[in-house]
This record gives sequence, structure tokens and C-alpha cells, in this order.
Amino acid sequence: MNYSLNVLKEIEIKANSFEIWNTITSNKKLSDCLKISVNCDLWEKGQTIYFNGFKNDLKFSDKAKITEFLQNKLLTYNYFKSGSDDFTELSFSIKRNGKNSSKLILRGKGFLDTDDKIHAEKTWAGMLQILKTEIEKTHHNNGYK
Repeated sequence: MNYSLNVLKEIEIKANSFEIWNTITSNKKLSDCLKISVNCDLWEKGQTIYFNGFKNDLKFSDKAKITEFLQNKLLTYNYFKSGSDDFTELSFSIKRNGKNSSKLILRGKGFLDTDDKIHAEKTWAGMLQILKTEIEKTHHNNGYK
């Protein structure tokens, strides 16, 4: 893994940090957003997150080990793809921009090569957009504008 290869993606979400945090640390909400199975028995440092699903009709079983956990602020984990001992470090941080607006920032480091980094950038941009759409829909349905 090349840990000098880094990715930084961010997106503005019309919701407070609590709502964003409750989505990215909820098995059900995250599974629904990403259309895969996400399972973590206890969202805290040292715990394992399991990601299971199908990609291009092939089953995958990835896992991640939580390395940092600061409620409503920061979630960092080492993400291991199926059958690999190599990992990408992913970090989600939330910055409040106003009463009902926050920025979700995704940082990643540790990629096989430049192609792997480019693929991650595209995938993560799409994932952040999906999270934004779902969180804002929930936020709006809860009576916020």
C-alpha cells in the first residue's frame, strides 16, 4: 500500500452534525443508504465493522477496525477489502457550518496505486452524494427546512 496517496472529499449537508453522525454510525441507516449490509456490534474505538454485499454480481465481505471515535465529530477506521491484509485508512469528520448545516469530510490514505486512488475518489464522491440525499430527506421529513 502506498500511504503517500491521499484523497480528500467533502460535501455540504443541510442537517446538523447529530443527524449526520446518527446516519454514519447506524447499521440500519448506513445499510439502507449504501444498499449493502453494514454491521457493527458497538460503534466505538477498537470494534470491527463488517460490510457485505454484491459488486458486479460478485459477493464481497470487507471489514474495518475503528481506530478513532469522537461522538458527533470523528470516525476513523482501517478498511480491509475481502481477503486482504492491506488497508486504507478512512476518516469521516463533521464540521458544523450553521444551525442546520454541516460539512461531512472524508479523508482516505493508503492505496495500491494511482488507479486505486482514482477509483476511490469516484466511488466516495458518489457515496457522499447518496448520504447527503438521504440525510437531507430525513432532516426535511422531520420538519426542518
